[in-house]
Formats: sequence, structure tokens, C-alpha cells
Amino acid sequence: MQQEDPGAPEEGAKRIWWAIAVGTIIQTVALVSLIAGALISVSGETEPAGPAFALGFVLVPVVCALVAFISGHERAPLATLKGMGVWVVVGLPLGLVNPIIGLSTGFAASGAFTLKSLTLRPGKRRALAVLGLVFYLALLLVVLPQAALFAGAVTPLLAIRAADYISERAESVT
Repeated sequence: MQQEDPGAPEEGAKRIWWAIAVGTIIQTVALVSLIAGALISVSGETEPAGPAFALGFVLVPVVCALVAFISGHERAPLATLKGMGVWVVVGLPLGLVNPIIGLSTGFAASGAFTLKSLTLRPGKRRALAVLGLVFYLALLLVVLPQAALFAGAVTPLLAIRAADYISERAESVT
């Protein structure tokens, strides 16, 4: 019986999809918690928004670390730090303008750093995927605001994987 090579592309792709699945679940909890905290803080409720914000902010590094380590990123600890830094730089300022677009864009940008790529140069297409996500969510907010919340929670890591898939196809043609 022949054993399968652990570095085979199929095994790498499986790890990436597991990272996307687990990351998306935790990311959704973080996103909903942060948006709930924002809604509580602007409403007239006497309930404190701190616990919701705390849960969301605690889960951001967890998402970055899980995606980096489960996907098998070569430099997972460094990728986790980069992902967290990018989330703070991109997600928080944009999140003050529009929480759904900002926080989701932050998760997509951090996913661009933490998700392992099976291609040699994924940078440009991953950046375009993040920009595409911004426009997609902005369009959804105008047309179907409820769908924008769902899409903002589910699509950030999927957008990065779609960009990688296009890169993989382009590399296999050449």
C-alpha cells in the first residue's frame, strides 16, 4: 500500500478549506459581536456594550491564528501578527464609517496575509479580491441590507480563496 505525500496539492487544498470553514465560523461570531456592540452603544439601552466588543476583539487574533495554522502557512506566527495588524489598520477605521463593510474588509485583508497560498504570487489578485468585496458589500447594503450582514460574515475568506483559485488556474495554463 502506497502512502500519500503530505505535501501533495490535494492535501494542501483540504487544509485550506478546513481553515476557511473554521475561520469563517469564528469570524462570524466576532463580526456579529462587534456589530452588536456598536448597535448597543448607539442605542438608548442601559445595557453595556463592553462585553460584546470584548468578545469580538478577543476573537480577531483567534481567527488570524486559526486560519494561518490550520491552512499550514509556512510562517504561521508571523502571518498571524501581520493579519492582526492589517485588521487593526484596515478594519477599525473603515468599521467606524460602516461596520459591516469595514469589519468584513478587515477580515478579508487579514485573510490575505494569513491564508496559505498554493501559488507563487497571490498578492495582486488577493488585493483585488479585497477591493471587490468592498464594492460587493456596498452594493448589497443599498439593495438588500440584511443580505449584506450575512455576506459580510461569510465571504471575506471565500473571496481570498477565489483569488487564489484564479491564480492557480493562470499558473497552470502557463
